[in-house]
Amino acid sequence: MNCDRGSTVELVWDAGGRCTARSSSGASLTIGNGGDFSPSDLLALAAASCLMTSFIAEATATGVMPLSYLSTASVADDGAPRSSARVHVHAYVLAASDADRIGLAAVVDAAKHRSPVACLLGDRADLTIELNVINDARPS
Repeated sequence: MNCDRGSTVELVWDAGGRCTARSSSGASLTIGNGGDFSPSDLLALAAASCLMTSFIAEATATGVMPLSYLSTASVADDGAPRSSARVHVHAYVLAASDADRIGLAAVVDAAKHRSPVACLLGDRADLTIELNVINDARPS
């Protein structure tokens, strides 16, 4: 599983600044004025979800799976021409053991380099990933 590198989208805008976007799968959403998402929301969503799918692909390949993965993302833009807009992605990964945490740290590093959106954003992407371990309460 990774970011779909071959997708096509169609966007139909109305005069009021609202857009209906359709993916090649037929799914649709509204963007812009009165829509469900802003273009900045979609950029944040793309960065976070592409990082996650890259992370899961790397974890699957190595056989070290997290117990859970949660992320938040935002776009910081000062609104100026040629602004220094940045995308901030913060991910929280829960591992079952210290050994898994160590393995997942390598997975995280590989996912950052595998994610096409993170690569496109380059130094405008701030990726922070917290790796935590749940205490194993099973009797030994």
